[in-house]
Amino acid sequence: MGNFGGLFKKIKKEHLVLCFLFGILLLVVALPTSDPNPVLKEKTGTSTNADVLERQLETALSNIAGIGEVDVTIALEPLVDSYDTPEITGVLVVASSGDDPISVQKIQESVMTLFQLEAHKIKVMKMK
Repeated sequence: MGNFGGLFKKIKKEHLVLCFLFGILLLVVALPTSDPNPVLKEKTGTSTNADVLERQLETALSNIAGIGEVDVTIALEPLVDSYDTPEITGVLVVASSGDDPISVQKIQESVMTLFQLEAHKIKVMKMK
């Protein structure tokens, strides 16, 4: 045990700091990363992925100036591998401002940005 204490006396403070920082670096590198698309994470409870995404998108779109009330339907394609998140194959947005070209453009650009979807997979319709 006396030999062990002598070892610490020989190590300089700078070496201890470097070892500590190296250990922290190893921990950061070894930690698992978060999901690259957190929006697609399934929440616990009875909600499905599509339900959660629809509610989140409705909230986001209804907060955009000029859009008004919205109802969102998202089509998902389930994947075989349980580690993969479902792929969004289409989005239907029914909006009170669905007849206004500027609002339609805002909605389409928002959905394209959030879900990396092509424009032809997004349909915006006028709410009755």
